[in-house]
Amino acid sequence: MAFDGVDFGADPGANPHGLLAAARAAGRAVPVLFRGEPARLVARYADVADGLAATELTAPDGRPDVGPYAAPHPLDPVLAATPRALIRSLADGLVAHLDGAADLVADFAARYPSLVVSRLLGLGGSALPELRSLAADPAGAERFARRLTGPIAERRGEPRDDLLSRLVATGAADEEIVDFVRLLLPVEAVCHGIGNLLHGVLTAPDGWARVRADAAYRAAAPAEALRWEPPAAVRPRRATGPLTWGDVTVADGDLVLLSPAGANRDPDVFPDPDRFDPDRPAASPGLAFPDGPHADLARAQLAAALDALAARFTTVELAVPPDEVVVSGTLVRGPERLPVKLA
Repeated sequence: MAFDGVDFGADPGANPHGLLAAARAAGRAVPVLFRGEPARLVARYADVADGLAATELTAPDGRPDVGPYAAPHPLDPVLAATPRALIRSLADGLVAHLDGAADLVADFAARYPSLVVSRLLGLGGSALPELRSLAADPAGAERFARRLTGPIAERRGEPRDDLLSRLVATGAADEEIVDFVRLLLPVEAVCHGIGNLLHGVLTAPDGWARVRADAAYRAAAPAEALRWEPPAAVRPRRATGPLTWGDVTVADGDLVLLSPAGANRDPDVFPDPDRFDPDRPAASPGLAFPDGPHADLARAQLAAALDALAARFTTVELAVPPDEVVVSGTLVRGPERLPVKLA
């Protein structure tokens, strides 16, 4: 199969896993396109793992990774101390407003991660859309810093029970706190991670009954969902030095697409990889997120979301046939809607 006409910068269809399986079979770094630019797609587990660890591969626009993908930061220990009981209580509060019928994407998954970040920082939900917009704009860095100057000064004078106060208490400079807050704001990966988790459970045989009755199944489901359908099907990287995959050499400046979705369904690592199966042995971790407190916070939200729904509802079932659930995207991938009946 020729891949040089496939552009992974656009949605390659409802199911890119067939393309990724063909790419694994075709070679270790397959020529494709990304937004019109020639790139190399890497989809085998060992090669993707090596690529994610390679210091020669960086974000293509030079900006730091954010959300669950954030690199280690000096203020990470503050985030690592986030009480898991708080994460769960926020999920419980949101779930309490669901009844009868809902779209678990729009009514829950799209709202819960923003609620978590808002509550952790103590900035209020109305501030988050503005801050997120400024953080995403390369020209908005100065305005983003100014927007946080006031809240940081307030915490220096009168600490509160929030993450921003704990960041201030470390003695870190304003600039360091601003940079750290910027890493927390993007919530798309967590939103889609929750959507993929619920999609997996609701389409698995007896999935919801198992979630309710089997604590081990429920505890394993978030990690299996991140393996089965990671929120980022591909992660674009720019080479800052030569790299070699087998007989393929990537030169300085070349674009590389590392595919966690391809790696996580590599049959050499995961038997029957296309099946969502929380009962599978966890000998090899998926490559959806790196290690670290940012990813741990994301994983905690997936677990709390499922725990809260399982505690509240005896039955949760799709209100549409499974083949009508549309999963889309490559950079950020998840179901567009999950209409369900709740009881």
